Amino acid sequence: MKLNINITSFDAEVKPVIRPDLIIAYVVWIFHTSDYDIKITGCTLRRKTFEESKTTVISFEPPAIRGKLKFFKTLYIGNPDLYKQLCQYTKKKYCELTGEPDEDYEESISPEDIPL
Repeated sequence: MKLNINITSFDAEVKPVIRPDLIIAYVVWIFHTSDYDIKITGCTLRRKTFEESKTTVISFEPPAIRGKLKFFKTLYIGNPDLYKQLCQYTKKKYCELTGEPDEDYEESISPEDIPL
């Protein structure tokens, strides 16, 4: 089945939360088309700490479903560079909302920079 969908822009709804675990925000990715929006829900931002270096970073986690032994990611984007840009934009938006510094994202990421 062929779909004539042209994605015109991207946005991320980021809702910071206070939880006892490592989840720091719920995220909805929104791909705008000329006719309607495509929303991907169930994403989160998490705080990850690396034991060896004691560094803490913010990590984007796509939606996942629970299997018998582990969770399986349910989102796949075939272009790794595009996926990285979307994640960086989302983390940047979180940092702007909360005022939290994060050296992990690139300052230059804006919706216009994402090649959709």
